Amino acid sequence: MRPFLGGRFMKSLWNGLEPKILDDKKVLDSNCNADVCIIGGGITGISTAYYLSKSGKKVVVLERDSLADKTTGNSTAKITSQHGLFYKYLLDDYGQDFAKSYYSANQEAISRIKSIIQEEKIDCDFESQDSYVFTQSSREVSNIEDEVKAVKSFGGEAEFVKSIEPNLGNVKGAIKFPNQAKFNPRKYVKGLARAIENNGSEIYENSKVVSVKNENDEYVVSTDKASVRAKYVVVATNYPIINTPRFLFH
Repeated sequence: MRPFLGGRFMKSLWNGLEPKILDDKKVLDSNCNADVCIIGGGITGISTAYYLSKSGKKVVVLERDSLADKTTGNSTAKITSQHGLFYKYLLDDYGQDFAKSYYSANQEAISRIKSIIQEEKIDCDFESQDSYVFTQSSREVSNIEDEVKAVKSFGGEAEFVKSIEPNLGNVKGAIKFPNQAKFNPRKYVKGLARAIENNGSEIYENSKVVSVKNENDEYVVSTDKASVRAKYVVVATNYPIINTPRFLFH
């Protein structure tokens, strides 16, 4: 969601800093084949395409507009295992194993992104930083303390602190997650897209998918101009665009 101010949407900082991702924009205008067709060119679709292409799969990515222009380009650009006061809820409702698995998966994602940036030599302003959730209300300090206890209960790294950087003043308490990160998400996607194409896979922009049909144990993914025939389809859009059995959305 873009920030709303004074009756108009603010322009994304990331889209303004990196307005162009692909050097040569291509529209799917002829039929082709792939091992996997990925619908959606945000960070989720492009990351999936990167891993698959790196493993030797032929991937075709179809994006209806421009890569990383919507949710990804308008994101907070933080890479963190901390998402508000969330872990006490996970612990209470789903148990310690589930909460620990969620935390570990997020921590692993930070490490993997850092490794990809180093391996592919992606200049995306990556910077390791601590992450905080703080309160300026004395009544909410106990919620912060409970969250710290919840994270520590399954071996996660968290600390209760009474000040944060930069100093916002009047902070009554905060939970600190060390060694989190921030980056420019569009620059990161640009680096992944370059690697995907170098791996022999293809990315198409301005190629809106209008149908997905199953034919002879394969899928035919059609735009208004051409189609992709693939063994597998990944739908990585902000909202589900199809209603088909055997597809899973969350």
